[in-house]
Amino acid sequence: MFLLGVTVLSTTACGWNAEEPASAPRPPVVRVVHSWGDDTTYTEIIQTALTKSLKNVRVHMSGTNASVTNVFMLRRGEAEAVFTFSDAAYMASVGQIPGMPQPFEEIRAIAGLPTRAVQIVINPQSRIRSVPELRGAHVSLGPPGSGAALTSAFVLSAFGISLQDLNAERLEFREGARKVIAGGLDAAFWNGSFPNANIAEAMRHGARLLEVTGPDVERFRVEYPFLKPSVIPAGTYPGMDRPVHTVGVDGILVCRASLDESVVHELTRAFFEMVSRTDLGVRPLNRMNLSQASSTAIPLHPGAARYYRERELLR
Repeated sequence: MFLLGVTVLSTTACGWNAEEPASAPRPPVVRVVHSWGDDTTYTEIIQTALTKSLKNVRVHMSGTNASVTNVFMLRRGEAEAVFTFSDAAYMASVGQIPGMPQPFEEIRAIAGLPTRAVQIVINPQSRIRSVPELRGAHVSLGPPGSGAALTSAFVLSAFGISLQDLNAERLEFREGARKVIAGGLDAAFWNGSFPNANIAEAMRHGARLLEVTGPDVERFRVEYPFLKPSVIPAGTYPGMDRPVHTVGVDGILVCRASLDESVVHELTRAFFEMVSRTDLGVRPLNRMNLSQASSTAIPLHPGAARYYRERELLR
């Protein structure tokens, strides 16, 4: 009791008012990295939308155009949550992604996102009419560290084509599309939402899109179910008078398992409020099926799972 009295007297003498509340702890900051380029437009839109909805969490957004790189950033502790593709997240979790030989067992899902279609644009002068005919061709697979580069390798392997069977480059898609138009490439892979402005320009110059279908794909999907059938509707691009059947990969928002459950719960809630808006203006999140967001290629984080259970109970 004597020591307590000394402490109180001492702090009072220094001008501290015992009735004043201690300063509240600052809410945690969650670093989130999206995969739709380093242009500030999407970064600002998402950060503003999440900030308006979040109550006990602060978010700091940044962007890259490399979904696989984002997974590496998550593992290195350079971000708490990242947007990527389901194939990248799954392959990282089992230790089969190039450059990450050990399983990333700490990766957890927050939400499944819309499917991004594989689009293979073909040189206007090329006679290539099917994926097997790409063997030996001059092809851009997408930039290093990108989801397109990873998914294109999966698609080719479904047809028994290795990267050694190609004259392969790893170009930014805008450059790849330009080289297709100019005749410097036979084909370029793109994995994303449609319509894509670069593909539209190539199609105006007579380029075509390859279909990715057939028994080879279906057999491959048994082992790698994250590849999903996808259709690009007729009229999506200039001169495209019928649909193109291909495959796609779901986007996914992931985090580390060690991220606090209450933080992930709050982030999941804010994310759902954001994507429910019709005026959001983030094209990769358009047409998101909220009822399927909990169906992911890797386990859900407990905080996200709790949000989905609560959401189901409110129906």
